[in-house]
Amino acid sequence: MDFQKQVYENEKFENILCVQQNLKNKEFSDCIFTKCDFSKSDLTGSSFNNCFFKECNLSNIIVTDCDLEEVKFEKCKIMGVVFTTVNTLLLSFQFLKCNIELCYFNDIEIQNTDFVECIIRETDFVNANLTGANFSNSDLYASKFQNSNLSKANFIGAKNYFINPTQNILKKAKFALPEVLSLLLPFDIKIEC
Repeated sequence: MDFQKQVYENEKFENILCVQQNLKNKEFSDCIFTKCDFSKSDLTGSSFNNCFFKECNLSNIIVTDCDLEEVKFEKCKIMGVVFTTVNTLLLSFQFLKCNIELCYFNDIEIQNTDFVECIIRETDFVNANLTGANFSNSDLYASKFQNSNLSKANFIGAKNYFINPTQNILKKAKFALPEVLSLLLPFDIKIEC
């Protein structure tokens, strides 16, 4: 499908194949995308307001200066996306049951963001403000948290995370046993039961 129009409002897109397309400077408001493939497409300067992506492939999309306001991603495949380049004014999104791999959320303010029941692999959260973020029941294998603010973040049920308490702010963050013991790994201590 070619997105010829500049502005789309209250539209539903289903099973759209839009691989490696130029979708620059488009505006989408209150739109629903279901089972669409936008992989390798360029969304530079585009705006998504109150949009819902369900079971979409968003791998290697370019989101430079992209506006993401009240955007929900559910069961989406999101690989190789540099979220660091999005427009951070009014930035708000949530991820539910998504596969997020090799992405970058560095140097951005994403407080109170939900990453619930996601597989988040080899993804960087460096210098990010994740205050109040919710990582509950997510798999964070090989993801990197460094110089990040994780105050009041929820890691209940999360697994495979490695967070160095000396390199991140963890005030009032929530963790559960036995995974919370991974916070002691940087100290090279032995724990016996």
